Amino acid sequence: MSKDAEKSAAAKSALQSLPAQHRKFVQAYLKTFNATQSAREAGYSAKSRHNLETQGYDLLRNSEVRAAVEEGLTEENVDKAAVVRFFAGIMYGSDIADFAPFIEGNKTIEQLRKAGVNTRLIKSISIRHTKDGVESRSIELHDAQSAGREVGKLLGFIVQQLRHSGDREWLDALRGMSDEALQRLAKASGQEAGG
Repeated sequence: MSKDAEKSAAAKSALQSLPAQHRKFVQAYLKTFNATQSAREAGYSAKSRHNLETQGYDLLRNSEVRAAVEEGLTEENVDKAAVVRFFAGIMYGSDIADFAPFIEGNKTIEQLRKAGVNTRLIKSISIRHTKDGVESRSIELHDAQSAGREVGKLLGFIVQQLRHSGDREWLDALRGMSDEALQRLAKASGQEAGG
């Protein structure tokens, strides 16, 4: 069995080993990259123990769900346009000030989303309670510069290059190789890919 076939079988088995609702979440997440929306599409209820804001986050922290998502991302069927939209949303997204109503405890993330705030920008949420019962909230957003680099790579604006030296025949052979094959060769030879 080829490595690609092994990866595909592993991804299917990781996904298939999940309960039905978790599978629906993973499938939705691989299309939207929005944990809250994916939890809603998978049928999780906002009236359950955790609301939708944290259910998606909790699901992504589940090692089995995370493994299915990570393996699903290696499959060829991931929609490149969806990935570009996700990173572009981070690049041109909201400012941290847009999340002040949540941080101050006046609104939920769901209320901000309904008001038009791009909640996909959220990398992590922290809610802490002191012994006095005081709640402290903080939000970390995804990095816009990193997202820009990823979009550049996906669209071909940033081309990864391989450092090399050698004779002309060897270089001509390298030119005919796919990017994936060149990356494997770089890894095997100890060379780092650079931009």
